[in-house]
Amino acid sequence: MPQVSRKRILPAFLLCFLISAHRLYVGKYISGIIQIALVVGAYYWLKMSFGGLLEIVHNAPLNMETMERVSDWEQINGIPFLPLLAQLVPLVWIIVDARLLLARKFTDGRGLRITQWL
Repeated sequence: MPQVSRKRILPAFLLCFLISAHRLYVGKYISGIIQIALVVGAYYWLKMSFGGLLEIVHNAPLNMETMERVSDWEQINGIPFLPLLAQLVPLVWIIVDARLLLARKFTDGRGLRITQWL
């Protein structure tokens, strides 16, 4: 019988969607740091892209002046497509990891399968 990891599926699965730290938990430190950096970086890039728009519409009455300011912002900044797309990369990676965990095919940092739930 092949060796299995001492790590558990349930904590890894919860960490996967809560703070994207499941790879750190199982001992895959480099890819874990990269994944967290992608999540945080994409979030801040998106926040910075929409920051000006949020300043315009926050607590502003819905009138023609506000709509003109939004239109001006859109002409200057365009629609921030790349930051939205950047959110998809770590999301897809996390979903793939979650599916591997559920299928009991995810491995820890030593290459051992994680098969036990608790």
